[in-house]
Amino acid sequence: MSHQLPRILIVDDEVHNRKGIKRIIEESDFQYDSINEAAGAAEARAIVNSKGVDIILLDINMPKENGFEFLDSVKTSPFLTIFITAYTEHAIRAFKANAIDYILKPVDEFELLQALQKSIGLLPLIQKSSSWLQYKQALDQAADLTPTQQYPGKLTLPHSAGFHMVQVQDITHLEADGNYTHLHFIDAPGIMTSRPIREFEEILDPAQFFRIHKSSIINIYFLKSYSTSEGSEAILTNGKRLPVSRRRLEDFMNAINAVSRKI
Repeated sequence: MSHQLPRILIVDDEVHNRKGIKRIIEESDFQYDSINEAAGAAEARAIVNSKGVDIILLDINMPKENGFEFLDSVKTSPFLTIFITAYTEHAIRAFKANAIDYILKPVDEFELLQALQKSIGLLPLIQKSSSWLQYKQALDQAADLTPTQQYPGKLTLPHSAGFHMVQVQDITHLEADGNYTHLHFIDAPGIMTSRPIREFEEILDPAQFFRIHKSSIINIYFLKSYSTSEGSEAILTNGKRLPVSRRRLEDFMNAINAVSRKI
């Protein structure tokens, strides 16, 4: 990034939204180089191409060109995108699944500043061409997950040097570690991510992924057996044994029965 402080662009067709977001940033302790506004994609594109941008705060549902169409049209140096959206729950799953910052309307001051602060930490990473490419792929993944699609087929997980893109169907189970989650796979090393397990519970298909304990979620399709010989345990095809909490046992059995009828 050529500028030490970020250049911010707010893109929203509603002027009161733009002014409200700008006011929050200006009245906070967040440090920035500049803040520009655009009422639509064409105006935003002109600012990006002429002035350069490091962080875009982008409305999705705009006339003529929506937020994703605008992003697809911009060919410039790396920048990070924070979506501003009033979309439905299904679309929110898409954004969460791809590790892209998003804020629901009406904009909450704390969430906005938190997202901006997170972006500051990610900006140096996307200066590498490989990381920028991965980030652009993550944006494409989010664009492909339309509101009619409830659950993602891929997850994009950030790490210290870029992003991991993983197939949901390859996840055997997830284990909580405080506010972190460890994802385990059938034929690949596990990945630790700084996202709480409850967030994965929200975005993964409950017909396939079941939270058997406050600390773990399993992919039912990798369940081998259930045993009470050493307490209630789910045993996966890779031999992993995970406890099933008493209060979740009945729902767990119902989930297994539902899957079994499909086979």
